[in-house]
Amino acid sequence: MRDTIQIETRPQVNVSGAVVDGKLCASSGDEPQNWAENIDANPLVRARIDGDLYDLKARRVTDRAQLQAFSVVWLSGNTPR
Repeated sequence: MRDTIQIETRPQVNVSGAVVDGKLCASSGDEPQNWAENIDANPLVRARIDGDLYDLKARRVTDRAQLQAFSVVWLSGNTPR
């Protein structure tokens, strides 16, 4: 199952995310997004999931194997919690 995650960065955004190998992942898609670029500059974010707020450190994933794992979970529409 994919969930909507609210990420507090600049700007605050609602994104769809999935859990992959025990890590919360969100995709910025194929086009550059301001919020993803801001995470590169300041990786400290807050994520709101199901009403609970979490302080997290985000990072851009560039590893092909990790991106492929996300793709498999994303396309299946079924992600473990």
